[in-house]
Amino acid sequence: MLVIDTCSWLKIRLLDESGTLSLKSLLYAGDLWATHHLVKELKHYLGDYLDFDKLSVQAVDIDKFKEYSEKKLDDADMSIIELSRRNPRTFVISDDHPELEILNAFHVRSARLSEYLLFLVKEGILRKNDANRAIKNLRQVKNIKERDKDRLLEKVNLA
Repeated sequence: MLVIDTCSWLKIRLLDESGTLSLKSLLYAGDLWATHHLVKELKHYLGDYLDFDKLSVQAVDIDKFKEYSEKKLDDADMSIIELSRRNPRTFVISDDHPELEILNAFHVRSARLSEYLLFLVKEGILRKNDANRAIKNLRQVKNIKERDKDRLLEKVNLA
């Protein structure tokens, strides 16, 4: 079960529309989950890009996570945390650092999109050249730091 936050979907769209890498159909073939809060946010930012019928939408109660709103987490982020906390099979792709910190504290498997590309290469799902191009593109538009780009490119080429 894979959950992708809004920020990461925006990066996926950027890679797709720039002609660098199209991940959407690959992701749609998997077990994509979302919450009602996340779908609301996705419809606002990506309503013309995503096929919401491809998402298994779950209801969650985020009231107990309101204390995390001081960490600049919105309802969609808090609902992702609650959904993934309840389901140990969840893997979350997020580029939201406060969200990743909390997911880590709850021992939820999670990664940034750029790190997920490395996983796809190691699993033989994505070619190294495609991952290299995507990582370089993410750096070019300043979505990852230079040192992260160098580290990821090295790992991709060793995979």
